[in-house]
Amino acid sequence: MKSAKVVLLIVEGSNDEDLLDDYMEELFANKKANYRFKVTHGDILTGNSRETAINRVNDVLMKVMNTQKFKLKDIHSIYHIVDVDGCFIDQASFVVDQNIDKTHSYNLDNKKVSCKNNSLRRSLINTWKDKRQRLMRLASNKKVHNKDYNLIFFSLTSEHVICGQVKYDQSEKETSIEKFHESCPNVKDFKEFIKNNNLSSSIEKLKKSDGFNRGTNISKLISDVEDLSLS
Repeated sequence: MKSAKVVLLIVEGSNDEDLLDDYMEELFANKKANYRFKVTHGDILTGNSRETAINRVNDVLMKVMNTQKFKLKDIHSIYHIVDVDGCFIDQASFVVDQNIDKTHSYNLDNKKVSCKNNSLRRSLINTWKDKRQRLMRLASNKKVHNKDYNLIFFSLTSEHVICGQVKYDQSEKETSIEKFHESCPNVKDFKEFIKNNNLSSSIEKLKKSDGFNRGTNISKLISDVEDLSLS
């Protein structure tokens, strides 16, 4: 019997893994021994490294291969799951509010990003500007080490997509995921949620928006896994 091909999911943190893990388990359970998925963490779009975004993805791939004893031939495809944050929000929407109790916060109703002070405002704008450039570069990239590569995104964060809010406290993030799983316990429900709330989007659509629109292309990951050949 052929060894199972690995579909690699790169997530920025545990929240996205927690959100998607049960759905991926369900999808891959139907693939018998032909495919399996492996999740690895890596926030590779922020920071001051001079490495290109593609090289960073390659570094994650090589690390997984080394630690899990995979060979390149074992990798079927790569799905890189990211939060867009404020990458597509215009600079004029960043304001200073010394009264907030965190470094920055989103005001979704007024479509503003409040920052604790002007120094943090400038820093956040620059950080998200750099991340945007990397996002756009990766969005146009189709291969890493000749393996299919797909950028999968949530705006502004995954909880923004699933509940229309941005959560800052980790326990609140976890609660929003738990509630979502209760309302959408399986893949069919998840797909219906995306469809019924008109959340299917593209990176180009986000680029043309004001940056606050809810949207995701997670349906791409789901449909790709559903279409995996069993041959």
